[in-house]
Amino acid sequence: MISATRGFLLVFLLWIQPISADSQPMRTSAYHPGAKEEAVEWQRNLREDLWRILQLQPLREIQGSLDLNPEKISSRKKDHYEFQAIEISSTPSRRIPVVVTLPESEGPHPAVVCIHGHGHDRFKSYDKESIYKGFASVLAERGVVTIAMDVGQHEVYEEGMILMG
Repeated sequence: MISATRGFLLVFLLWIQPISADSQPMRTSAYHPGAKEEAVEWQRNLREDLWRILQLQPLREIQGSLDLNPEKISSRKKDHYEFQAIEISSTPSRRIPVVVTLPESEGPHPAVVCIHGHGHDRFKSYDKESIYKGFASVLAERGVVTIAMDVGQHEVYEEGMILMG
């Protein structure tokens, strides 16, 4: 016997299938191995499509020309690294707070962007008592440059750019 929920889902999926058949086919940009030149062309085309699909063209136009204008908010010395709270320009009209750790030893150093989970903030990945076990702090102690920023929770920061809010 099919439960009411399963029955509804089955009917819904059968109903939506004809709609999908008229729409563009999925995976039209799948990679098919070939010559190196074909792979490079596929990458170029895919990047172009992503800029368009993700509605980030305005940022692409200024790519490489935006000065981050970092402003140090606070700094404290930790074991083997410096923990800095700074603010940077992420777009021409928006500044964002970030955490950066810088090893005290001479570089070059590897770097990792440390992303927190849902409902947390940029400091959580450094907290050794958190669900993340302070992985960002562990990396920093081992000579890795880290950076963490708050991941948005559906706020609109840049009208018309879906990944910017």
